[in-house]
Amino acid sequence: MNIRIIEPVTSLRKTLQRSLANVSGFKKSDVIGPSDLVKPAMGFEPGKGKCFDIVLIDEAHKLKRRIALGPSIGNYDKVNEKLGLPGDATQMDWVINQAKLPIFFYDPLQSIGPSCVRGDAMRAALGRAAEHPIRLESQMRVKGGDAYLRYVRDILDGCCEGFQKFEGYAFELHEDFGDFLDCFEQDYRDHNLSRMVAGYAWEWKTKPGRKLKEGEVPSEYDIEIDGVRLRWNRTNENWVGLGAEDPRVAREVGCIHSIQGYDLSCAYVIIGRDLLFNGEKGKPESNKEGYFDSNGKVKASKEELDRYIKNIYYVLLTRGILGTHVYVEDPALRGYFARYIRQSV
Repeated sequence: MNIRIIEPVTSLRKTLQRSLANVSGFKKSDVIGPSDLVKPAMGFEPGKGKCFDIVLIDEAHKLKRRIALGPSIGNYDKVNEKLGLPGDATQMDWVINQAKLPIFFYDPLQSIGPSCVRGDAMRAALGRAAEHPIRLESQMRVKGGDAYLRYVRDILDGCCEGFQKFEGYAFELHEDFGDFLDCFEQDYRDHNLSRMVAGYAWEWKTKPGRKLKEGEVPSEYDIEIDGVRLRWNRTNENWVGLGAEDPRVAREVGCIHSIQGYDLSCAYVIIGRDLLFNGEKGKPESNKEGYFDSNGKVKASKEELDRYIKNIYYVLLTRGILGTHVYVEDPALRGYFARYIRQSV
């Protein structure tokens, strides 16, 4: 049988291919990307119909639709053409077109931008199969448990009913950024898979290949808080793993695209000015001017951008196995978080 795992996140796909290389009976080509569905080497035959027996789609919320794709849009259109699908077909449509039994692992809380396949499109395409999904209610990453995940979601949505503590799990808010960094250094010494991560609230000035504006001088850093200068991750591919060997990489700040799908020992989350506190509504909301992912906000309404940015922080705040530490740049939002997160001492 032709059975494959689709991993839409390129960096995670390569990590899985390396990690599973020594599993008996497993081949690197068993983990593929969505566009590999039209490659003859994977079993695709034009005009034959469904060429794959079983396809398991990890991180299915990262499957793309034809919006905000940047330079990859040309290849996207070629896949639609090879499959005989209309130009606006999604990568989910590719899977349904080619897999006799597709199994989608889909989490709507991890849909982080306009290009992601939406939940309503998923339900419409799957029809009756979507009416009774298999629900994976328990998670085995965060030691704070399912209650912690719900708590994070409620804080971000502004509907938290009261302060909670989680036995055996460090969930701390830092008032001072220097204290945040000192705490990170201690955890990094004890657990070398601890990392700093942040929302896309600072321009990526050090991005390899970035064209400088007229008169602009190349920058050596991207983020500056209280006089401390930090860089975004220089690579998305295996950034977490590389930091275990290279302390310079470990002291970079990971964006959502470098961390989604990965686990950390301790997560140090910097919440920038892409998320502010609305005093009238009494809850957090997105700030388009403070959000620098151009593909992440194109054609997005205010309501959609709220959801995308809150989902980004939901992902970042649920990476840490042993604990999550938080620094919030906006003072009003920091005060709001202080109602629900224990202050570091």
